[in-house]
Amino acid sequence: MLKVQKGDLNASARVAANDELGILAESFDQMIEGLRDRERIKETFGRFVTPEIAQAILENPPVPGGENTEVSVLFSDIRNYTAICEQLSPARVIALLNDYFAHMVQAVEKHSGLVYQFVGDGIMAVFGAPVKLADHATHCVLSALEMLDALD
Repeated sequence: MLKVQKGDLNASARVAANDELGILAESFDQMIEGLRDRERIKETFGRFVTPEIAQAILENPPVPGGENTEVSVLFSDIRNYTAICEQLSPARVIALLNDYFAHMVQAVEKHSGLVYQFVGDGIMAVFGAPVKLADHATHCVLSALEMLDALD
């Protein structure tokens, strides 16, 4: 228990009996497995969303059927993308998109937004969900302005 308390989720109670202590040890190991699962979920979320958003989703899971929430949505894409791509090699297009998305995602996340979807060269970002954000419209506009600055 002390190892788990210090964050070591590889610990085990090693079930050795069939009595009350064995049942307790088995329950303890099941609890540790549940904690490991929770950590894996947090890690997986963390690859796609900020730690704050992952934590908010884990603490308040979405309700079936959804809920009405006021949010701000930002759409962004590259002007003349098709014409630009016609002039570049496929490898250069991928490099361009990777560079573009890195800067745009950083601007969205800096202002508490969530990149909800990528479509081709387009980005859809949401401000105010799944984490409530009192001044979501301001955050959205600040993100858009930072995105414009990043293009320079």
